[in-house]
Amino acid sequence: MPSTIVPGVGGPQSTTPTAQQTAIAFNQAAHRGTEISQTYTGIQLGGSGTGSNTVTVGNGPISLQPQGFLRGVLVDLQTTTAATGTPVGNADFPFSIVNLLRLHDTNGATMHEHTGYHNYLLNLFGCGVDGHVNDLSQWPDYSSSATSPSCQFYLPIELDANGFGSLANQSAADTYKLDLVLDSPANVYSTAPTANPVFTVNIHCDYWTLPGAQDMLGRPQQQEPPYHGVAQYTYQSNANTVSAGSGTLKIGFTGNMYRALILTGRAAGSGYATGGARSSAVLPNPYTLRYDTRDLMVGTSREQRRQFFALLDNPSTTFITGVYAFLWNYNGWKNVGGPGFHSWLPTLPATRFELTGTFGAGTVDMLSNTVSVAETNPALRGVSPSATGYSPPVAPTVAGAQ
Repeated sequence: MPSTIVPGVGGPQSTTPTAQQTAIAFNQAAHRGTEISQTYTGIQLGGSGTGSNTVTVGNGPISLQPQGFLRGVLVDLQTTTAATGTPVGNADFPFSIVNLLRLHDTNGATMHEHTGYHNYLLNLFGCGVDGHVNDLSQWPDYSSSATSPSCQFYLPIELDANGFGSLANQSAADTYKLDLVLDSPANVYSTAPTANPVFTVNIHCDYWTLPGAQDMLGRPQQQEPPYHGVAQYTYQSNANTVSAGSGTLKIGFTGNMYRALILTGRAAGSGYATGGARSSAVLPNPYTLRYDTRDLMVGTSREQRRQFFALLDNPSTTFITGVYAFLWNYNGWKNVGGPGFHSWLPTLPATRFELTGTFGAGTVDMLSNTVSVAETNPALRGVSPSATGYSPPVAPTVAGAQ
């Protein structure tokens, strides 16, 4: 009997609906949960009272707690001992405290890699948390106090509220891993404290539970998220030097479907992890975003701000000076994030993708948020043997094919 073909990249679903009874959807059968994966106390910025080093939390990759299907990872940083003196945070503070957030797939490959400030932008433009307050500076426990900062960072896995994009996380032997590095005080403060603050860092995993094959009434249930294996990625390319005058900035990380491209202009200088302070004068105005042979977007800085402010639910000007955001993750409500998605931008490795115009002298940081619609090789993504085991795609039977 020929295999039943289920749309998607993950092969036949584990519970195939029958003609008589449709399976209960995954997001109805599963339940959302949150679990503290790790807690680190006594983490001092700079490594000591007056230290000037970066600090790797957990002294290396942190193995995240295996549980169900991973939706996202929350990093919660709060001050337990205040800094002394009269410090002054830089323009990206307190998000500049984090030098690196890197999430590894179970095969060790990088899924997300960016700074704390880039994480702020990733969430602000609807690529991270679900809900309608994507501005991390508006969360209730946020504080920009230079002596007692408090902020949270969110690494997104899930792409939609129905579980689409969440990934199996059920093997204690093959875990997702997190690199978390705090930046040096010189890159965090424009005026350093006399003694650095001490933090407690809590790492939480948001997940879906694994549904049973049937509910209590015997009805079949879907045991995997829709199109399980589709995954999103975030990569950064920092401090790309641009000279004053007409120029071209080539956009890397092509080959997947783009949800967002976020560019940050910075004046030439030092004291920041990626160059100087953010500056709108560095980015071209007017600009042209070229996509293969097409001038996909041609506009000005005023048009750019109008466009992304109109898409945001809770826009804030505090942290978006010197930022261009090209967004393809808008939904049916004409805003970014939220339920549904439309018009991701497909690219091939050979796609010509570049920003042209007249730049100011400085550097440009690039943050690319993309989606791979092809499942990672099952031999490379560890999943414990269960009802969610991956099956290679099954090609449809074509009548008369030889």
